[in-house]
Amino acid sequence: MLRLPTVTFAAGGGGTLAVGTAGLLGGKIAGFGAGDTIDLTKLSVASVQFQSGTLTLFDQQGGTVGTMAFLGSYTTANFAITSDQHGRTDITYQPAQSASLAFANLVPLPGAASPALSGPDDPSTGFASDAVLPPPALLPWPHAALG
Repeated sequence: MLRLPTVTFAAGGGGTLAVGTAGLLGGKIAGFGAGDTIDLTKLSVASVQFQSGTLTLFDQQGGTVGTMAFLGSYTTANFAITSDQHGRTDITYQPAQSASLAFANLVPLPGAASPALSGPDDPSTGFASDAVLPPPALLPWPHAALG
């Protein structure tokens, strides 16, 4: 059996790897990132799962149609699948969604200057939340009074 070497996407994205079968005959994929595409030229894939360095490809019935080995740190959420113009599947890299924190309804503490905002109830910033609840142990049970 022919064993392909590791296929590495160039830094900066925009690379496309056309794959006829999903096994790559033992080869591995490295450097897959934003802007890169794996074009499955002979496969239609409905879903994927990434675990322990292997991307498993599933058809509409949930059957495995192939696997691909990856070098690097990925999760299933990093792989987006779309249908191409030929009814086959493209796999693209989807960056991880980062959590964001938003602070709303903040008012300055009395006598505080106008420092930069860094978070609620932070004495170093002079800002506090305008809705302060007592510690959980002091809330009435059930919490119907809060509604």
